[in-house]
Formats: sequence, C-alpha cells, structure tokens
Amino acid sequence: MTQQAESKVEEKAPDRFSRIRKALMSEPVHLCPERALLITEFFKKHDDKKDPMVIRKAKALRYLLTHKSVEIWPDEWIVGNVGTRRKSAVIQPELAGVYMCEELLWMATSIKQPKIFGGFGMACAEFCAHKIMHFGDIFQGGH
Repeated sequence: MTQQAESKVEEKAPDRFSRIRKALMSEPVHLCPERALLITEFFKKHDDKKDPMVIRKAKALRYLLTHKSVEIWPDEWIVGNVGTRRKSAVIQPELAGVYMCEELLWMATSIKQPKIFGGFGMACAEFCAHKIMHFGDIFQGGH
C-alpha cells in the first residue's frame, strides 16, 4: 500500500469507528433464536444416532455454518456476527440454552423485564421455549 493510500485509510478510520460505535450504542441487544433453531433442525431431521457424538456435533456445526444467515454491516471491514442483529444474544441449546428459554418465559411475564433485550416479549419467549429441542437426551445418549 502506498503512503498516500495509507494516510487516506488513517484519516477515515476515526469517522468509521465513530459510526460503528454510534450504531452499536444506539441499538438494544436482541434475542436471536436462529442458531438454536438450526441446531434443533439438524438434530431432528439429519442426525444419525449411530455416529459417535463428536461426529454428530461436527455435522451439526457444519449444518449451522452452512445455513446461518450472513450480515455485513455498514463500515465493517472484518465481518461476521453471532446473531441476525448487530447486537445479538444467542441461544445455545447444547450449552443449557433450553433452560434459558424457560427463564425467558418467566422474564417475559415479570414486572422487572430486563431492558437489555429489545423487548422480546411473551411471544418470543414462548416461541423459543416450544421450538427449541431439549438436548439433554441427545447428548446423554451419544457414544
């Protein structure tokens, strides 16, 4: 890269960082069930229980990475995100995410609903609690 091109990048970087920071600070954290739904879909439709557990988990990860939505946000040079929104809290069913869903039902009806989530509400909590598979049985039954 030439010195002139480098100076242009350096000049624009503070503005770019400011825009990214402003976007991140102005948006609430959103609950994103995408990962949990894809993992659930894999284990319900494509899992081979004859495979060793390590292979089953690897295939689930491959399925997730193949089917997950991709977002490239404005001003990003290094892209990628865990959820469908720029600020997402994901549910990981294989890491006690199902228990989180049960807590969401309680939080959605609580008077002291946390402001951290973008008003996920009862509908989202019920959706997560009923659509995401309980993984205790799957992982206990593995090889």
